[in-house]
Amino acid sequence: RFFLYSDAASDAGGAGGLGGWVHGEWWHFKLSSEDKDLFHITVLELIAAGINVVLYGDLLGGCDVTVCVDALSSAQH
Repeated sequence: RFFLYSDAASDAGGAGGLGGWVHGEWWHFKLSSEDKDLFHITVLELIAAGINVVLYGDLLGGCDVTVCVDALSSAQH
């Protein structure tokens, strides 16, 4: 089983952004202040989860995968 973890931080002292991780592979995309202001944090969480699926979907095709998010609204979409 593989676990796709993602997260978004809109106000982490300037280090905020989107990120994701799966078993040793990770990515991070820093957001500018203007970018962070475009979307609510729950939308940023959903975007991060979607990027994770796009980036690692082909790699994990045919495997059991659990998508892990820390925003309940993202998990419900």
